[in-house]
Amino acid sequence: MTSEQYRFSPEVQAVLEGSPIPFAVYQLSDHRVVTVLLSDGFVKLSGASSREECIQLMNTDMYRYTDPADVARIEDLAYRFAIGKDEVYDAVYRSKLPDQNEYHLLHSMGRHITVDGNVQLAMIWYMDETSASQKTAHGRELMDALIESAEISRKQRENYYDDMTGLPTAIYFRVLAESSVKTMRAEGKTPAIIYLDFSNMRLFNHRYGFAKGDELIQGLGKLLSRVFGTERCGHVESDHFAVYTDADYAEKQMDQLFASLNQINHGNVLPLRAGIYVLAEGDYDISRACDRAKAACNHLRGQFASRHMYFNEQISKEISGKAYVLDNFTRALSEHWIQAYFQRIVDPETGKVTDEEALARWIDPQNGLLPPDQFIPILEDEGMLWKLDLYMGQQIIQSMRKKQQKGIPLVPVSINLSERDFTVCDMIDKLARRMDEAGIERKYLVIEITERAIGRDPELLKQIIEERGNSGFRVWLDDFGSEYSSLNILSNYHFDVIKLDQKFLKTMQKGNQKGKLLIAEILDFAKKADITALAEGVETREEAVFLMDHGVNKIQGFLFSRPEPEKTLLEWYQSHQEAVQPEK
Repeated sequence: MTSEQYRFSPEVQAVLEGSPIPFAVYQLSDHRVVTVLLSDGFVKLSGASSREECIQLMNTDMYRYTDPADVARIEDLAYRFAIGKDEVYDAVYRSKLPDQNEYHLLHSMGRHITVDGNVQLAMIWYMDETSASQKTAHGRELMDALIESAEISRKQRENYYDDMTGLPTAIYFRVLAESSVKTMRAEGKTPAIIYLDFSNMRLFNHRYGFAKGDELIQGLGKLLSRVFGTERCGHVESDHFAVYTDADYAEKQMDQLFASLNQINHGNVLPLRAGIYVLAEGDYDISRACDRAKAACNHLRGQFASRHMYFNEQISKEISGKAYVLDNFTRALSEHWIQAYFQRIVDPETGKVTDEEALARWIDPQNGLLPPDQFIPILEDEGMLWKLDLYMGQQIIQSMRKKQQKGIPLVPVSINLSERDFTVCDMIDKLARRMDEAGIERKYLVIEITERAIGRDPELLKQIIEERGNSGFRVWLDDFGSEYSSLNILSNYHFDVIKLDQKFLKTMQKGNQKGKLLIAEILDFAKKADITALAEGVETREEAVFLMDHGVNKIQGFLFSRPEPEKTLLEWYQSHQEAVQPEK
């Protein structure tokens, strides 16, 4: 296989291009089919306005005008012929001209040719059999063959190919990859698995609708077919794809893929992230390779540009950590390795405690303290975070009952919830029932939702916020200012408190005057809108004074309190009951 496109001599090219017979010459270059030459007859048959336009179409979207029911079958035949699995190409399919609605019946036949001693090319002839299919026995045979092929193709696609993209299903992809990896090894090549995923697909669906989202996914499927070949790609689920390729060509192919991304879906696309895993010598485990490529892909979350990343040792350690979390999560709950820590929130004017935030801490008997970012994202990805959040809610309630027993005044305690909690169970109802059973007023449990969560599922969050009005819970907006639509969120949703994102205070620590000005503007806006403002991450007296001068209502941070276990918290309250500002 060559990486340079073959060119005929000017004399030969002029003769071939001038032919009225519809044919095309193709070449397999860097795992993709490129057009070397098109005859005048082919350009006329295609309905293109120029040869250049026709070549562009064949190189970028060869099956644009092919009947969708025939595409997967024709792509498969073409790919097998291109890589030499089939010596002869013979296909019947339906296609239409750019300005027409009715399909024509096309019959294409091809052979491999060798030029200049060692350059392999494919020559394909095309015939419009539309009229013959209606009038002659031969034409009717072609039509019958087409119908039979379409039916066989339909049955095959049900078992092996994805309806949306025409690519192999995840299961069939693994079968193809396992077979090809062995062949690549025998040929001295190094196989690699690439896992691909769009960034912010959920937001795209919300903004443009699921139909447009499907069109974007279909466009990526076609693009992957052109760059890698249909049988080398698989549609895993949603906007997730997998590819196997020669590791030596992976970088170049990814550059080509990213460069061509704006050609799909009329340029309305998202950044694409990709993880690459190179299989070591003797490694034939495709499922594990896909998992590792996916892990590398996930490392690029939050990126606003198309990028790829190779699986490395650091990611390997994180996979081991993920496995440990998932294997031991249930035990961590039952044996209370996971504990609720509480951080006090104060009124800056009086210095008294007005609220608390409950934070999960995993105290592991084997590994010590596991930071939240080492287990919470894992549980969220695996759809298990709701169990932790329900557990934390129960821990908060038990802590409140202990306060009551010790005569310590109650203050509202906030709990961070994910929007995904509400897709698994009725989280508000479960928390409400537990509060009622404990005989504690619901106003003492506060639900915190991040601004980023609203961007992921605005409609669901709107429903949750409306429901909380009936439940008696209060709702705080966490990380306010972390996204671009902050003020718009405040106009569409009602929150009892907004918590300023800690990055604003970090800009203050660096002496950023613009950061101070922005904080002042936000606090002024909150005051005018009658919204309680809370600043978290306050560490210095200077920060506290600045925030107080600009009207902040509540302060949270190491300056006043670090997160502490329940026992330490209760001991502090028993000796500082005068420092508690009871809920009105």
